Amino acid sequence: MMGRTVRLSLMAVLLAVFVSVSVVSAFAKEFPDHPVTIIVPFGAGGGVDVNTRALAPVLEKHLGQKIIVENRGGGGGISGHTLGMMAKPDGYTLTMVSTGICTGPWLIEGVRFSPASYEYIGQVSFVPNFIVVNAESPYKSLDELISFGKANPGKLSTPFLDGWTSSSVADAVFRNQTGVDAKIVGGFKSGTAKLASVLGGHTDYSFNNTNEILPHANANTIRILAAAAPKRSVFLPDVPTFKELGYDNSVGVFRTLAAPVGTPEPVLEKLSDALAAAMADPELPEMFKKVGLTNDYLNPADAKAYIEEQYEQFGKLFHDMGIAIK
Repeated sequence: MMGRTVRLSLMAVLLAVFVSVSVVSAFAKEFPDHPVTIIVPFGAGGGVDVNTRALAPVLEKHLGQKIIVENRGGGGGISGHTLGMMAKPDGYTLTMVSTGICTGPWLIEGVRFSPASYEYIGQVSFVPNFIVVNAESPYKSLDELISFGKANPGKLSTPFLDGWTSSSVADAVFRNQTGVDAKIVGGFKSGTAKLASVLGGHTDYSFNNTNEILPHANANTIRILAAAAPKRSVFLPDVPTFKELGYDNSVGVFRTLAAPVGTPEPVLEKLSDALAAAMADPELPEMFKKVGLTNDYLNPADAKAYIEEQYEQFGKLFHDMGIAIK
């Protein structure tokens, strides 16, 4: 009797598994049958938003469905990354995650997400940060800025973007490595606002990404001292990297398309195949070039490995600086 009961229980379990797999397979076969939303964890007009909107029409072509870009700004990306993590794991709500998922968990109380909260579809771009001053600034080089900052504690000022985004981390690395003691001016909500502060003479220097500085570089209203990147930018080839100038600072902004943990593997495969095709599409470079972007595609495995590496590196940095909360 006991053996028969065990066999029946085992059959019930196997049947449940078969039904579950069949339902997932059927769902994946039909996916996508309606528009897909991509959450941008920042406001309209920012770098991640511009990047996502440049990608959307090309990705639509290869996914076969309309892409809806939804801005969910707040807390330097915390709100949007949290909403993306909590979305239904069916492939219809994705998030364009960025560097904040590697910084927020180490630095901000109550953050619910981490790199483990997402499945990765592929990296779309990497945008370096640059340290800039007003074109009328007395600092003609990075060494001049550093020398003044070290000799005059608290005399330099720099705007701080809420939420510990990549520009804030790049600045923290800069001050930690060089010994510059700058006054941190908080309350800024966007990179554009930070740059406006420097242009208006309210702060002395700022870290901003390519998209934010290109119009001002072309108008000669800013002076760019260095790039926080492994190599020089194709858009600003005359700007040296921090590494060239003797400093180890390559903190930029990655933009990676991601889905909530639990999204079925067949759905993830369809999404990653569509993204790979979009990134290889000859139409994409022109779309990206218009908004100052380069194609820095990484497949799902490489994108995940890179993000996990960044997360661990930032954790060590913040612990060394004495500002990590865990």
